[in-house]
Amino acid sequence: MWLLLSPLPWTPSTAAVPLPSAAQQPSLWLLLSAEGGISFPWEGEQFLHFYRLLTDAEGIPSAFLPRTMLAIGLRIPLSPAWQLRLNVGRHQLEMDHTYRQRYSEPHRQGERVIRAVLSLHSFPIWFGMEWHPFQTAFHTYLHGAIGLVPSKLYWAETVYSSVPADTRLGGVYDNRWSLRPGIRLLVGTTLRFDAAVRSSLLESLRIEAAYSFIPLRRDLLHPLLPQLSNAPPDLPTTFILSGSALSLSCAVVLQLPFFFPSSPHWHAVQKHG
Repeated sequence: MWLLLSPLPWTPSTAAVPLPSAAQQPSLWLLLSAEGGISFPWEGEQFLHFYRLLTDAEGIPSAFLPRTMLAIGLRIPLSPAWQLRLNVGRHQLEMDHTYRQRYSEPHRQGERVIRAVLSLHSFPIWFGMEWHPFQTAFHTYLHGAIGLVPSKLYWAETVYSSVPADTRLGGVYDNRWSLRPGIRLLVGTTLRFDAAVRSSLLESLRIEAAYSFIPLRRDLLHPLLPQLSNAPPDLPTTFILSGSALSLSCAVVLQLPFFFPSSPHWHAVQKHG
């Protein structure tokens, strides 16, 4: 494409100035995101209840507290309304509680200090589609994904005791990795402002709310039973640690140009590079 400039008094003829053609434009704009937020677990209350009931542990929380979550993402635009989305994240479920037990019976005098630690670190890998039905400065979009979730569970007690012949010894009850499937549903809002132009690195700021389901059931109390004399025979020992969870997050989305090797601009870069 050529733009003709009208002759000026000091130029004898017109000049032709080339403008960027469509072949010189990026073949694709990739969207990279960094996300951070808070995860609110729904599961685990039953385990905490029965552990407190079985061990007479004082101060054990009734539910797992919300924890921070981090993630990075890649979006590949397929059309103005659809994007392919890949996310890799990290979130955790954690309890670290120390309690004391004192005994004053003639045959059983002393003090016991127990530290109970349970942590579940998950690294979900999500793959799905993102739908943008409205192309406006502030718009809402929907996302659905399936995933694989590598997780590491650590469950242990450390016991310091002056009780004679104490059967509470503690130990590491579970320390292993697992791989589970998961699903995620998400709704988000894009805050594009004036930065969403092709010459800008910042594509948008986003706020997202997500529901995820990542099932995990473990036998948590059974390794503890040999150390306890008051365990009822019908006590459940297997509990759901991970299942449904809600999360709220903010994301910074950057846009980067990508040239396919078959594009004319790619060959021009290779020739002059």
